[in-house]
Amino acid sequence: MKEKRNFYLILFILNICLIFAFNYLVLGAYYKYKYDLGTDYLQFTKTNKSKDSDFSFLLDYEDLSLVAETNKDDSVVALYDPSMYYYTSSSKIISPQDLRYFSKDDYINKKNVSMLLADLESIFNGKIDEKLHGFEDKYNTNIINVLADNSAIAIENKNLKLIKNLFSVNTSDIDHIYMRNHPKEKESDLISHFEQAGFKQNKDSLLQLLERFIVMNWNTSLYTRAILLSLGIIYMILIFFTEIYSRRLKKDVLISRIYGASLKDYINLHLKDHITKVFLGLLVSTILTIFYFEIIGNRQIKLDFIIVSFVSVLFITSFISIFKIIKYFKMKLPQRGEL
Repeated sequence: MKEKRNFYLILFILNICLIFAFNYLVLGAYYKYKYDLGTDYLQFTKTNKSKDSDFSFLLDYEDLSLVAETNKDDSVVALYDPSMYYYTSSSKIISPQDLRYFSKDDYINKKNVSMLLADLESIFNGKIDEKLHGFEDKYNTNIINVLADNSAIAIENKNLKLIKNLFSVNTSDIDHIYMRNHPKEKESDLISHFEQAGFKQNKDSLLQLLERFIVMNWNTSLYTRAILLSLGIIYMILIFFTEIYSRRLKKDVLISRIYGASLKDYINLHLKDHITKVFLGLLVSTILTIFYFEIIGNRQIKLDFIIVSFVSVLFITSFISIFKIIKYFKMKLPQRGEL
């Protein structure tokens, strides 16, 4: 009984470690996704290529930021940002007389205005000013500002050179839309509007989330890689202790066989007891961890990865123990006095 309690206590601790590791990696690297989308965003892909979409409904929403990709040029994106998130989170020269951000008038009247991205050195030494007319001719637009190429909107998109007013772009050229800071209470309305405009909401599968999670964390800092490796080590520890615990089932399985227990009946009884205890332990550890994050003011832990931690621990421990039980049921029964 003591060994059993210790095993479930280890699962309790390992689940907390997993959630902490996932939380660091998710907020530290994974969600530094393109355009600095944050931990909660909507993504849409155009399904009706021939449909000329109407985005006028967006003018009713002034507390969101939307980035649109076109099928014409990966160095250009279109932007609707009445909340001015990408302006306040960028490096730029403040010059109200000469430079400005997109205005509501730009959006309403579909003005052909854009912002250029350039390196900080060129911006501060004035070299970029000499090239503005050349960029305006190249992209056929009026450039109203220059932002640093390390600004939030350029995260994970090093090819980005120009940000156009969304309403000045031919909507038939837009094929992907990313939206951050959207009002949660109006999310269903926004999704409905985009569906009517010929777009479908994209939702990554759990496998896609995990794949991108691993790749993006591995390509960041050494410290982040260390946390990612520690995540793998935690799972190795989980497998190791589950293997050790499952060996303790051997005697119980053999005795049950002597008294006529079937494999199916034994597995059913084992799973009911095991899943109940693991589920309760994981539930308590998860609630305590979330409560801790609430206390320290971190409310951005992603539910997807809490589920990954929860389900993976439950699956690994159940799978290994069932594998061992099947193995012990195939063993030759011991003679009297050998147990």
